[in-house]
Amino acid sequence: MRKFSIVMPFRDTPRERKFAEKSLPSAIKLKPSEIVIGVDAPAESSFLDHIHNICKHESFDCIRIMEVPHSDKWNFQLANVIWHCYKACQYDHILASDVDTVLSSTVLRGYDMVSNDKNAVVSFTKRLLIKTPSDLVRYASSRLRIRISTWTFSGVYWLYRPYYFEDVDLVGMQSITNGIDAYMVDRVISVGRHEIVTLKDIGSISMDYQNEDYPWRQ
Repeated sequence: MRKFSIVMPFRDTPRERKFAEKSLPSAIKLKPSEIVIGVDAPAESSFLDHIHNICKHESFDCIRIMEVPHSDKWNFQLANVIWHCYKACQYDHILASDVDTVLSSTVLRGYDMVSNDKNAVVSFTKRLLIKTPSDLVRYASSRLRIRISTWTFSGVYWLYRPYYFEDVDLVGMQSITNGIDAYMVDRVISVGRHEIVTLKDIGSISMDYQNEDYPWRQ
């Protein structure tokens, strides 16, 4: 029986509360041992009620909400939240996801791969949000690049916590101002003790534009 945690950071906005109505049920369908939601402290009582009501509707009670206070030691609050969520997990197999992401059962393939052969991270690709013809063109182009590439990475991935904390250090995480995943990848590769596996399978569906795909960036 698989024992694993899902970590999902949350910025409490009406938009992200709406996303959670789809992303949380998709995570629950994977039958995790727990879901750890990270949010800035103090969390509003209405937010706590919203999350618990979604989980109650799905008959899932292994939910923990980590309220992480801001600290001057951290340049990037999201890194602070992620770090404390990973530390708080009860299991070493951790699936990292986002509140704007609907997970697919395909990602379960990564459970048996991470930790084996020194694999610290196993990543899946995403189906990007498509609202317009130009979105479709961009997505088709991205899939073509993925198809011909030898290495690709997205924000939905498994990590094996003992390997992760061997390579990703507290001081480094506290110093970054953006790019948590990029920092992790750089550390694992540069340290050289462990491997990152990037699979081309689509493991999730995005409900929002990725940062680089917002129309004003095009």
